[in-house]
Amino acid sequence: MPTTFNPFTGKLQKIALTSSEQTEIREWLDDVTLGSNGVTTLPSLTLASGALTIYDSAGSDYATIQRNEANNELVIKNRVVTVTGYSSEYPPAQNATYVKATSSDAGSGDPFDATDPAKSLTGTRVNNSWRGAAATDTNQRFHIDLGSAKTIKKIYYENFHHSGTFTDIGVQNFTFWGSNTAADFADLVYGNDGTWVSLTISQSTLDEHTAVDVADPKYIDVTNTTAYRYYALKCADNWGYVGLIGIRRIELQTATGSSTVEVDLMSVVDSLVANEKGITTIGGSDGQTILDGNTVDIKIGGSKLIDISDVGDITLTSLTDSTTALSIKNQSLDSVLIIDTVNDRVGIMKTPTVALDVYGKALFQSATNAVDAFKIVNSAGSALLIANTSGYSLGIGTSTPTFRPLHIVDSLNGTIGISIKNTTAGNAAQARMEFESDSAKVWMSIYSASHAIAEYADRFTFFADSTCSGMNFAVQSASASMRFQTGGFTSTYDRIYLDGVGNIGFFGANTFGITAVKTIAIKLGTAPTTNITDQFAFYGADIVAGNTAPHFRTESGQIIKLYQQAHIIDADGTLADITTKFNTLLSYFENTGFLATA
Repeated sequence: MPTTFNPFTGKLQKIALTSSEQTEIREWLDDVTLGSNGVTTLPSLTLASGALTIYDSAGSDYATIQRNEANNELVIKNRVVTVTGYSSEYPPAQNATYVKATSSDAGSGDPFDATDPAKSLTGTRVNNSWRGAAATDTNQRFHIDLGSAKTIKKIYYENFHHSGTFTDIGVQNFTFWGSNTAADFADLVYGNDGTWVSLTISQSTLDEHTAVDVADPKYIDVTNTTAYRYYALKCADNWGYVGLIGIRRIELQTATGSSTVEVDLMSVVDSLVANEKGITTIGGSDGQTILDGNTVDIKIGGSKLIDISDVGDITLTSLTDSTTALSIKNQSLDSVLIIDTVNDRVGIMKTPTVALDVYGKALFQSATNAVDAFKIVNSAGSALLIANTSGYSLGIGTSTPTFRPLHIVDSLNGTIGISIKNTTAGNAAQARMEFESDSAKVWMSIYSASHAIAEYADRFTFFADSTCSGMNFAVQSASASMRFQTGGFTSTYDRIYLDGVGNIGFFGANTFGITAVKTIAIKLGTAPTTNITDQFAFYGADIVAGNTAPHFRTESGQIIKLYQQAHIIDADGTLADITTKFNTLLSYFENTGFLATA
């Protein structure tokens, strides 16, 4: 029994034909002729029903095949296409009264920023998206009050991004709920489900936003027959960013009605006139030319599918938006090339998940030496990456790379210019950057907390190997300074401070007095209260308020102070006065710690 291809399900469906109808079709196919001028002649075909009817697997009338006498086309018509419209429903006002979340970045990432259709879908995330509070990346409720009960059938969303970056902050796993209880809407505790009703959705994840600064609309179907005033998204987690979670846009939609229409699925036009299409030969045996001419067009439904020009160019045009609009396969039927026209993606040896998705090795080779021999640009045409094969440099974020071999320009505040990561724990694990000359090698590393060397574990280290003769830290400007800080990033946390004229400050000291050059200053500290084995302590402490002086604590606990004592008037020569002056001098030495008091 003959079969036909079902264009909706991709399966072969049997055509129910009587014995006489089968005979008619065979005879009709035998009568199809191709004239010497390249014109195909279709004879008339008359069945008992006036058309050939195709039935689906349930026996329902699915489609018909009939000949259009007016333009000599063989037409396939579908009878049961249903079109449904949707309308976005918004809260009565875009504010905290009608849109709430468990937490938010108040003032720059409020929940109602994600429901407001007036906000931008591209550019900065600030005031254009909801973002949870800092150090929060799981278990967030997002509540919407529509003002009155609505039967929501679809969710439109754009997941979180900031000018095409930080897409992994976006919500991943979630559930969708409806309620008509105001107390449910007001309760933002993640685990409190109250009288909320869980609704069935076509997928329980929000797709991660494409890593490009463009709109990336996505839709999720909702199975729902009940009108609810309040709706909730329970956002379980994000796409991997530690400490933040968010959404760029959320809109809830109701169905506005549906209609059934008859659609032309395919028409095979037989008027391939020689002087119009240039076809001179059609054959089928080995070695024969199938299509030969100046230009060949292959159409489906009157739309051009393949265009072969007289200069050898071949254009393939998808007739529909599909995630596999074009698939080229090898003999094993593995997809070698896939073009996704829904998400504008191309995959080589795999199903694409980004604009160009390649599995295996990829080689891009320039045919000429040029400043922009190879270029990757964003949606605005700005260069993201340029290979300068003339100057042998690679530019990222610049259209004119001049420094070789790598030239990076980052003009977006708050982002990471270069990131080197090693997230594997281990006794030798580290993220490392190396610098090597013709004679020496140095590197800087951040080591795993489980590193075998305790002094390296969880620490950032500069290291020069045995071939390196030394290490310099230099600033050329005479007015420049160097700071070594721990505990924070402001001058309060200075531990060593070097100014441009050679003054050195310790422990927060960064002023040296007028005209000071090559001076050492030590900030007032806190005296130690215990002894240190095989060490002495040196610190600054007040003699009296407003008079900080050097202090030493020896290993055995003696405190020695360096400061000026009061003046002693010269002795008058008498034994009594000399004795008094000597005793005063001894007390001075005792006060400074140079003599014991007993």
